[in-house]
Amino acid sequence: MLGLQKSNMFLLKHFDGTFPVNISKMMYYEGIIFNNSENLNEIIAVINPGIFSIKLSNSIPKNIERFVISYCIGSLFIENKEKTITIKDLSYSPTDNFHNECILFAMNLVMPETKFKMYYKNVTKNPVTLSEKFDVSTYLIKSRIKQLNL
Repeated sequence: MLGLQKSNMFLLKHFDGTFPVNISKMMYYEGIIFNNSENLNEIIAVINPGIFSIKLSNSIPKNIERFVISYCIGSLFIENKEKTITIKDLSYSPTDNFHNECILFAMNLVMPETKFKMYYKNVTKNPVTLSEKFDVSTYLIKSRIKQLNL
């Protein structure tokens, strides 16, 4: 649950209450260098904790880009070691605790639990409407609904 704790601390520090959550503004305040790259081949992202930078592949679909960036931010704050992290797959892994904590961090960052539950219960349960509100794919919305047992 380290991913959840770290993302809640990150949200407390940076979240202004508006949706979608402004990931770019959070990166700016944390001093995270971000850029896109066409030369990553099969790699989704490269994170360099030493210089606090994220390099993202241009091939990432726009509807999951914010989630992937949030995953990368999570990797910087959950295990900020002096090693470069290369991401090739964002699927759940029963054996990779660090990876799963980064997924949890990202889910909670782009769809904060309290706000997501409130919106889901009081406004709409429609995944398409929710995906527009939180600016993520409907697949991620359905994953979050399942994760929160809604």
